[in-house]
Amino acid sequence: MSFLATQLIGFGAGASGFVGYSTEYTTPGTQTIAKPLGATSVTVECIGAGGRGTVGGKGGGGGGGAYSKRLAYSVTGLSDVYLVIPASNAGAAEAKENTSGGTVICSANGGADGNSTAGGSTGGTGGTKYEGGGGTGGGGGGGAAGPSGNGSSASSSTGGSSGGSPGGNGGNSGVAGSSYGGGGGYGNNAGGSGYVKLTWA
Repeated sequence: MSFLATQLIGFGAGASGFVGYSTEYTTPGTQTIAKPLGATSVTVECIGAGGRGTVGGKGGGGGGGAYSKRLAYSVTGLSDVYLVIPASNAGAAEAKENTSGGTVICSANGGADGNSTAGGSTGGTGGTKYEGGGGTGGGGGGGAAGPSGNGSSASSSTGGSSGGSPGGNGGNSGVAGSSYGGGGGYGNNAGGSGYVKLTWA
């Protein structure tokens, strides 16, 4: 499965001579990332997928995905980091030690699909955790959480705002949620897909 991985600018060399760098993973699916030679820790940021807005009956907008960050996790003894990037409406973003069955390093839960009151989301695993905003029965989707804080809940048919980039805004009624993690608006509109960023040091 192909992945969109954006490598960001590196930073200073550590004692081993390793030069740290960051990479963002945004294409839904799974992938095993090899630990770079010389890396001693990894900081992981995750955003869960946004929930789908319902259609018909007493529906509502989907909830925004949560944000979680694990700072400077030791990778001594590890060979790989296993990633789960959730598609729209498909749950948590995760990073685990080595394999799919490994210890969870960081995770962020996806927003709930819309319902008669409000879609919602919760945190996950990590030192810093923020919640996505709830959708409303009026049809707006909740904003995803981000590195600056919680996503805001929708206001009637208007989607909520994210808690900071790269978190996505919730969709208005009838509109899909923005990537990454924005809740979908009423009318069977998709939530935004998830996100994982690895920063090696």
